Amino acid sequence: ERVHAAVEPIDRLEEKIKMLVSVIGRLRGEQARAVEENARLQREVETLQARVTDAEAATTELTEVSDVE
Repeated sequence: ERVHAAVEPIDRLEEKIKMLVSVIGRLRGEQARAVEENARLQREVETLQARVTDAEAATTELTEVSDVE
């Protein structure tokens, strides 16, 4: 009975450690997905910034052409 009573807290601790390891694994997976999503969004922002720059250049060019006429 005494041995069993002493083992019980160790068993509970083992279960808590297993749950903690599981949570850490899940968090690492979520972090990896977030890093990938952030990289994708950064590329998208850069593409959109380039398109804005191109559009501004085209607008400037059209304005200069219409000013000449």
